[in-house]
Amino acid sequence: MTPSPVNGYCSLSDLRSAPALNFETADTTNDQLLCDIITGVSREIDKQTSRYFYKSTASEVRYFTAVDNFRVFVGDIVSVTNLYTDNLNGDRTYPFTWAVTDFDLWPYDADAVSEPEPYRYIDTTPRGVYQFPKRVPKGVKLDAVFGWPAVPALIAKACLLWSERTYKRLSTPLGTSSMSSLGVVSVKVPPPDPDVAMMINNYAVVAV
Repeated sequence: MTPSPVNGYCSLSDLRSAPALNFETADTTNDQLLCDIITGVSREIDKQTSRYFYKSTASEVRYFTAVDNFRVFVGDIVSVTNLYTDNLNGDRTYPFTWAVTDFDLWPYDADAVSEPEPYRYIDTTPRGVYQFPKRVPKGVKLDAVFGWPAVPALIAKACLLWSERTYKRLSTPLGTSSMSSLGVVSVKVPPPDPDVAMMINNYAVVAV
């Protein structure tokens, strides 16, 4: 079975054909290592941006606390399956099921720009039936697909460059790999170079 990165932001074929590596098509010796590097770099990008750029494979439930009655921050979402809110007493029975006419996703045009972005807030509509329970802990129950619609081109480029340089540094003194007592090589992802860091910083979460 051909290995593949886990929620990686560039592909194995992209890294194999990178100019500084350019493996022969038949040479698959390092494929698992390359996949591990891509996965490790992708998770470092997640840490440095405080978000992730893949999307959940299915809708999942998460809980949020609204700080006002008309808007709630929900992080990065692709679509909403169901939205529920709790009583003001916070008994967590979530008796209120919102219709699609009760809420708007914001930014309103997130899926219409040249490179689609996730929605980050849910707003009440002017003629909606409900409001959010203000400052009720876990007062909002959201069933949604989380993450990004697709990996942004700049993030994919940053992942490719960072992964390429990580592989090249394996052969340097005090490089980026180590051997465990079981004889398994673990990859240590070095800090990003300035050009890669600049690409990533464009997507870092700004405090709300």
